[in-house]
Amino acid sequence: RGRAVAASVPRRRVVSRLCPRRPGLARRGARGGPRGANAFSRFRDRHRGRRLHRAPRAPIGRAPRADSARAAPAAGVAVIVMFCFLGTSLAPPAVFSGTSLRRRPIELHTATTTITTTALGPAYTMKLALLALVAASARAMSDDERRRLDDSVASLKADPQSVGEMLLYKLDPTHDLVRGGEKSRDDVATRVAAAASCGKPRRAVPPAGKHEAKHRKSGLHLWYECDASAGRRFASAPERGRAAVAALERVGAFAKQDALGLAVLSVEVDRVTRGAAESDDPALSRQKADWEAIKLYQAWQIETGSPDLVVQVVDTGIDVDHPDLAQNIWVNEGEICDNGIDDDDNGFVDDCHGWTWSLPGGGEKDVMDRNSHGTHCAGTVAAVTNNGIGVAGVAGGAGAGGVKLMAAKTLGDSGTGYSSDAARALIYGADNGARVSSNSRGATYVSCSNSFHDNAIDYFNEEGGILVFAAGNDGRDGEHHYPGCHPDVVGVGAVQQTGVRASWSNYGSVVDISAPGVSIYSTVPESKGSYGYKSGTSMACPHVAGTLALGWSANASAPKEDLLACLYGTATDILALNPDHLVGAGMVDAAAFLACVMGQAFPTDQPTHAPTHAPTDAPTHAPYELGVLGANDCPAGTAPVECVEECREAAVPYLELEPPASENDGGYPKGCYRYHGSFTVEYTFWNDHDEGKKHTLSQPICRDASLASPCGPSEAPTEAPTDEPPDYALAEAGTTACPTGYERVSCLDECRDDAAESLSLSYEKHDIWAAYPQGCFLWNDNMYWNLHGGSAEPNSQLVCRAVGVRSSCEGSTDAPTDAPTDAPTDAPTDAPTVAPTDAPTDAPT
Repeated sequence: RGRAVAASVPRRRVVSRLCPRRPGLARRGARGGPRGANAFSRFRDRHRGRRLHRAPRAPIGRAPRADSARAAPAAGVAVIVMFCFLGTSLAPPAVFSGTSLRRRPIELHTATTTITTTALGPAYTMKLALLALVAASARAMSDDERRRLDDSVASLKADPQSVGEMLLYKLDPTHDLVRGGEKSRDDVATRVAAAASCGKPRRAVPPAGKHEAKHRKSGLHLWYECDASAGRRFASAPERGRAAVAALERVGAFAKQDALGLAVLSVEVDRVTRGAAESDDPALSRQKADWEAIKLYQAWQIETGSPDLVVQVVDTGIDVDHPDLAQNIWVNEGEICDNGIDDDDNGFVDDCHGWTWSLPGGGEKDVMDRNSHGTHCAGTVAAVTNNGIGVAGVAGGAGAGGVKLMAAKTLGDSGTGYSSDAARALIYGADNGARVSSNSRGATYVSCSNSFHDNAIDYFNEEGGILVFAAGNDGRDGEHHYPGCHPDVVGVGAVQQTGVRASWSNYGSVVDISAPGVSIYSTVPESKGSYGYKSGTSMACPHVAGTLALGWSANASAPKEDLLACLYGTATDILALNPDHLVGAGMVDAAAFLACVMGQAFPTDQPTHAPTHAPTDAPTHAPYELGVLGANDCPAGTAPVECVEECREAAVPYLELEPPASENDGGYPKGCYRYHGSFTVEYTFWNDHDEGKKHTLSQPICRDASLASPCGPSEAPTEAPTDEPPDYALAEAGTTACPTGYERVSCLDECRDDAAESLSLSYEKHDIWAAYPQGCFLWNDNMYWNLHGGSAEPNSQLVCRAVGVRSSCEGSTDAPTDAPTDAPTDAPTDAPTVAPTDAPTDAPT
């Protein structure tokens, strides 16, 4: 205000100090300076309509002429203040040294907030005025977005190990400062990152060269990310996750309370995700049941896969040198490999076969799979068919090459990764020609939404592609398994070759279609044996992706809506086999699907429920096979392996499994079985324990009942002994009560020393959190002592002492209490509740 300036200060000098290099405020403010024209051009026409562009300049400290005062509404005054701010750096209060300024509180009112300033210099008063005024024009975060944010914070605080260290947020494109250009957006993003107390922000989707215009049209350039753990050292992943959740909560408060927070349209943390015609291929017999189930042999009479069709595999990478895959690996024709130049101007240097967003194990252009999960999925889609070696893929061609496999490595060597990397991979696939994307990954979310990943899904769909996702391996309704639950993707459940749902497969309305996913034989990296079995919705997913690739190979111009209608409309009806669970449209039928895509009539011999290969009492194709995951008994028509020699020398070599280890553990099945550890780690065991029980992660190995056992009668496991029970035993998994005749272990010393020694188990740690049983318990092959008021965790087993056995706890004071409820950072978190052979693709670490 001019009246606050001492009369001795020249007017022009005051103007130059308030807004250096801009003495003519009224006229230049209306037209705008270099940045003002972009940020506030919407005021220009309004000013011209009211003839404000011709208003004379009023000197600072003197009121304008009466006609100018009547013509200049509050917006005009606001423009003066705003452009004084935007046109140059703010002068600090020190500029006014030697002047007499009377500072009075000023209230700035907007629709959502009132800001009161006291004892501030003019520069900062103008800054707050700008923020308040521009906030009024922004649409801000919606009520639904705020509720989702609050729910996410509450949920993630209890599950920090599922959170990555990056915070992602999207700026509102209608906010005036966001519309002001790249530098203005970066400034806003920096302010948001500062409010979150995280590192320097960067664009979540980097500039993409020739694809940048499409990215901007989809709003991908508005996404930023910052590292919530920047500048701080954390000892564990849960600690980094807690830092990210705290940053999320701070941005939520910032968006509600700060005027500039209205520029934040969406905010979220990164989430941990995991890793669902005859040929002369010699191992095809091991795929026969799967291919018969989806009628692939008949489909191959119509189409075997075109090299013009690209399928993206978003996973742990692909062994691009595998002899059964190399011919079908995608090659970026616009890139000269290893010359250090982005030849095709797509934003990626030397991306010859794809890209990796998961750096451990190699550089960004290194897509080599060191896990096996991604190579297994890729082989199901398009292992080279009719090449005289190995296996055949759904769309692997007929000797001359099939569909091309684009590698997108977003899961690391351990089988885990981040949802933001997966989103960037989808954008890359859409930009570089992938028409189908196969995604055997996911995680559990509070709601079926992740704004950044949703944006990537929308972008892939807008480019005309089809996204296929595994439905998850939790054995429950998949409504929270993201991204498989997203309405604009194809969610795939797993069934046995008979059409019966696999016990661990998710189900419900989010499952669109099902495919075989039990004991699927496919490629693995040469370093891991070249071929192997895996189970899961991860294995079902590439069956559907490959089938869709066949459809577009046969009819490249078919709209994707027609392909999806044919996919669902021709599926084999398996409802009667699964009366209690929704399994989508049915089991995929490749032959009927291709007939539909080609405009032919559906086959009249379509079975109503089970395919014709349903097993009989005496199957002839496999002397040994894997039973049902989580079961203790072999299925009908098969018998248990009877001795360790048969397990080691006959069954395991036939199934190409790791040599068995011996153990004596009552918590696992008796006899020969396979155990699925964390992620994709698999073991084979021979268990001599007399009281073997089923385990959710174990799978019995069974022999064709028509074949004679090579074992002598004395070598088979014996019945349970009738003498005194052991001093210590394990309760049923997932319960909090001891078996009859047993009672709880009383103290830490007894758990760590006596019980662990008696059961030949290792003790891990104590003071575990409330999601696990109270007292002494077994989890993931280790024993724990829990002081908290725990509950029944599905894979935990209470350790119990036989009644009458003397406890070593006399005088101990560490008995469990119900007081603490918070989860410590070292709580065990890395094992899934139910898992197929490739270990769940969705349980966070």
